[in-house]
Amino acid sequence: MKGRREVSRYFHNYSSVDDWRFVPGLVDSRPALLVFDPNHGDHNPSYFVLLEWTEGQVKSIRDFRHARYVAESAEMISLDPSSGST
Repeated sequence: MKGRREVSRYFHNYSSVDDWRFVPGLVDSRPALLVFDPNHGDHNPSYFVLLEWTEGQVKSIRDFRHARYVAESAEMISLDPSSGST
């Protein structure tokens, strides 16, 4: 997806589900959102969303919601002091 209109559909899709809580973090030293499922008491992220920035703006979003197996081998570090390290 490219552009504000197309990307807004991406965010709209997330507004229709309740199985996520985003926490800022790093995945293999790259900026990311760690995704926790608030419906499960799990203290580990279910998956992550990689963010790429250029000149202070988001250049790309790589969402691993449908490829959660990738999280099994990734090094994930939470940058949210209230959530603790993963």
